[in-house]
Amino acid sequence: MSDQTAGERPADQLDDFDRRILAIYQHDTRLTGESIGQAVGLSAAAVQRRLKRLRARGVIVQEEARLDAKALGLPTTCIVGVDLEYERNQHVDEFKQRMREHPMCSSAIT
Repeated sequence: MSDQTAGERPADQLDDFDRRILAIYQHDTRLTGESIGQAVGLSAAAVQRRLKRLRARGVIVQEEARLDAKALGLPTTCIVGVDLEYERNQHVDEFKQRMREHPMCSSAIT
């Protein structure tokens, strides 16, 4: 059961401290309550209470780990769409050739 009143959204219940904490926390969830507290002017315990409340209210949905694919030996796959400014056959052929020669490009589909 939620502690929200009818019609209220979690964003309506955020104060300036919550917003400042979230602005910092979203970039690095490993930061300590103490370091966040120093940045926003609260104690570490107050920051931890606020983070716990923000999780419970669904403002913080998930905390993720960003993995280094290279360290894991995994290749990175990107599918990219490209619009060429000039689409004469010569320009398209030059672009395809450059993509084939690029060390980070494994294939190019036209």
